[in-house]
Amino acid sequence: MSELAALRAASRGEADYPRQLQLAGQSFQAESLLRALPGKRLVVAGRYGERPAVAKCFLDARRGAAHARRELEGLERLRAAGLATPELLASLTLEGAPLLLTAFLPEAQALSRLWDGLDRESKARWLQRAVGDLARLHGAGHGHRDAHFGNLLVDGETLVWLDGDAVQPLASPAEAEANLALFLAQLPAYDIPLAETAYEVYAAARGLAGDWPRFERETLFGARRTRLAQQYSKAGRECTAVHVEQGPGRWFACRRELAGADWETFIAEPDALFQHPLALLKDGNSATVIRTRLAGRDVVLKRYNLKDFGHGLAVALRPVSRARNAFAFGLMLEKLGLGTPSPLAVLETRWGPWRRQCYLVCDYSPARDCREGLQEEPRLTGVIGACLNGLWAAGLCHGDLKASNVLELAGQPVLIDLDSMRLAKDPEDLRRGRDKDRLRFLRNFREQPELAAGFSLD
Repeated sequence: MSELAALRAASRGEADYPRQLQLAGQSFQAESLLRALPGKRLVVAGRYGERPAVAKCFLDARRGAAHARRELEGLERLRAAGLATPELLASLTLEGAPLLLTAFLPEAQALSRLWDGLDRESKARWLQRAVGDLARLHGAGHGHRDAHFGNLLVDGETLVWLDGDAVQPLASPAEAEANLALFLAQLPAYDIPLAETAYEVYAAARGLAGDWPRFERETLFGARRTRLAQQYSKAGRECTAVHVEQGPGRWFACRRELAGADWETFIAEPDALFQHPLALLKDGNSATVIRTRLAGRDVVLKRYNLKDFGHGLAVALRPVSRARNAFAFGLMLEKLGLGTPSPLAVLETRWGPWRRQCYLVCDYSPARDCREGLQEEPRLTGVIGACLNGLWAAGLCHGDLKASNVLELAGQPVLIDLDSMRLAKDPEDLRRGRDKDRLRFLRNFREQPELAAGFSLD
């Protein structure tokens, strides 16, 4: 296998990455995999000669050269605007595929990895430094369409920007504002003061008359929705986080880290697991839910039953199955820091192009109905209320928020049954969805008004 073919196989998780590459007469010793985008890019850290380096390999035969060119141009634009970037060591090709070598920063860490461990003062400091950089980049006429904490490295007291491929010209002030909103949209939606202060710092750096209420209402809401919609779409295709297989009679997706697990028997005969479950959790008309062993762990397996011909036709024609919807939103809730059993895999059986039976696999959680927990500890109303308010602040509506779909584990809420969850289209749609969720949830506590008031639901 050629070096390039080995790199492409490694990007798809089909083989380990090559430990040595010959580049322009000098050896690159690969030591660790940093990122893999199946069939498109592979990023590895190692040594180029005597220097610690990062090799970014552009593997797409049709568009790799264009992406590499944009990467080089973008890094130059970042530096020209006064932003720190890794030093470019070399621009090479490997069997015709572009490859960029940049300096490896051994002490640097992605801001995304540091964020949860930072105190509030440190979060505000790094956030304000980032929006200050963004203001300089916008002032130079360019934006970063993938500006998120994973593309920012903290190296001592320096903030280092990555992904030059995402740097593009701005056509108008509105595009600059939208780019700022996309960056701020990664903050928790319920933490308004942090985002508002960052917005004011940006406006002052650009010499603009800031209007936070308008920005939050008109621009930031849309940016949050865009960011979440992108996350949702990635759950249905091959990407860094998700592995997808499609073949005759089936469509299957699982978390990338579980791609090597033993799924073959399940994919071939998913109903066989329902014959001898560890426990039958639900045996309803619309769904059957069991606890079983799969992929080397205890899981909850949900089968979405076809009730009759008409229902089967509706399932076949639905744009997205309820199983895939629950899988995508489960991954999203994890990113938002909201409790839910980890979604592991989803399987859709097909007859030609038509969808038939669907299955969802989640980690088993020993969580209990929140009402049981509230009987023992009424103060759980506060954390449950914060969880639901956080859900709505992110622009999400559960769609079936009965109390039995809010579990409790070790004093923390766990949301389940995400089949009907959706992303609100606009603030008014969110208000309607939130009101419906709130009324459905509080209906379980009509005879306990003091307990209901303790949830403090927005």
